[in-house]
Amino acid sequence: MAGCTVAALLLAAMVGTADSADESDNDAARRITQREYVHTLQDILKIPQDAAEAVSRALPPEASSGDFDTVAANQGISGLHVRSYLEAANAALDIAIKLGPAPDPAPRRIDYANSYASFIADGLFFGGGVVKILDDAAVLIADYTCTYTLDTSFGIPIEREGLYRATLEAYRWQGSGNKPVVFNLFRGSKQGVVGSLDELIGIWDLADDEPKTVSITTYLRPGDLLGPCVAELATNGGNPFLYVNENVTLNDSDDYPGEGVAFKYIELEGPLFETWPPASTRAVLHGIEFDEEGEIQLDRPPEEHLGEIVHSFAERAFRRPVAEYEVAELTALGLDVLEEGRPFLEAVRLPLTAILASPEFLYQQQEYEPGQLNDYEYVARLAFFLWRSKPDEELNELAAQGALGDSQTISNQVDRMLADPKAWRFVEDFVEQAYQLNQINATTPSLSFAYDGQLGVAMEAETKLFLAYLIAEDLSVSNLIDSDFTFINRRLARLYGFPGVLGQDMRYFELPEESVRGGLLTQGSILKITSNGTTTSPVPRGNFVL
Repeated sequence: MAGCTVAALLLAAMVGTADSADESDNDAARRITQREYVHTLQDILKIPQDAAEAVSRALPPEASSGDFDTVAANQGISGLHVRSYLEAANAALDIAIKLGPAPDPAPRRIDYANSYASFIADGLFFGGGVVKILDDAAVLIADYTCTYTLDTSFGIPIEREGLYRATLEAYRWQGSGNKPVVFNLFRGSKQGVVGSLDELIGIWDLADDEPKTVSITTYLRPGDLLGPCVAELATNGGNPFLYVNENVTLNDSDDYPGEGVAFKYIELEGPLFETWPPASTRAVLHGIEFDEEGEIQLDRPPEEHLGEIVHSFAERAFRRPVAEYEVAELTALGLDVLEEGRPFLEAVRLPLTAILASPEFLYQQQEYEPGQLNDYEYVARLAFFLWRSKPDEELNELAAQGALGDSQTISNQVDRMLADPKAWRFVEDFVEQAYQLNQINATTPSLSFAYDGQLGVAMEAETKLFLAYLIAEDLSVSNLIDSDFTFINRRLARLYGFPGVLGQDMRYFELPEESVRGGLLTQGSILKITSNGTTTSPVPRGNFVL
């Protein structure tokens, strides 16, 4: 009943905010976008970005208007939005608040030479004969399948959500010279008895026959899968089915002459937490102590703790000092729960959920007031612009001191913010909207282009790194039209015809004088989004230039 009351109040407040803005002669109130919502949750709750993104999938997609999603006039609010924000807030708090005994992060390993998965995949029934079992490894010889997944049947179930460290050891098999083979790591989810592996999270080269150990940290939930795959195999175009042995037997990996990747093991460690209870729990339950079992230990009346938690959380979420009456109104939601004799944590969650679905959190300012922004509003606008999130403690402290009237102070803060890793959020968001990189997977190129997921990842990275470099080095905007540099890796260099580039890491690259490359319009990502997948399209490309 309390949740329904909160939803009704929130909907009335948000619709009222939008209506009052529409009736005025001023711009509409600006709601934070879905991407800003993700990053703000990430920063307030101290949870991984992947976790915040998973929560945000409960929200309705932003309306597509052909403009930036930060334009207030194109944003809307409805009962569906409010219900979705409440659902997302509850899911985010589930992720942030971890109590009880600490989970055991002990590594779990699959040795592929002796694994159940390898023996199944060695036969025609499951793996199609694309696996060869060696003494110390199992070799994958097809670059179009992910034969191995971390699944309950293969010994490493994901039982608790969190960050996990995956470590793999592999080597090139039957390769030649310094020609590399590639292996990838995909993430996906299990659905019923089958699973899908659709998100590329790691790419590595094997340039010689020496074993290589690699690690990557990723966020996993129960039911998630990881699968290593191979790519860029040279022999027979990487297709073992094109090989026919002397007995005219297809799919026989035993005497296949081509190259492959020999996987020795995959090891999974996690869930990983630096402290227990984790930083996310301590960020939410401000001022609370915990016993040795990781449970809440109250040293004052629960009402006092509740008020302190609500006050601290509301100030971070609302991005300004909160009034006593606001704290009292929000705390009252939890006091009703305590009076009913329900657990303290339940009493805390109700006001925090209301905060994360309130207009003060979801809108940059509740009512549009013409005139100069106050210092808290100013740093909030600055933070959402450059970080796509809330201000940090330093910005809020400057706002509290009234120190933002000095232009040098503002300039110093902008320099600090651009140097922070969070500035990459601006680059990603701007590039995906302004240059339409969010449409890069809208078309499927012809097979003759040898396009795959890792080439797509490199294309996107080139454009994002290019813009980030222009900002970091304060270069002329004319570089968007014609530049003497770009960012490439081996895969992209092969597409562009630049020899001698090794490795999957993206790096700064000075273009040869005779090269036709340079500027946005020659980058693979832009060429892809302005074509129909198989042929060039002058109309979309002309529209892009305009």
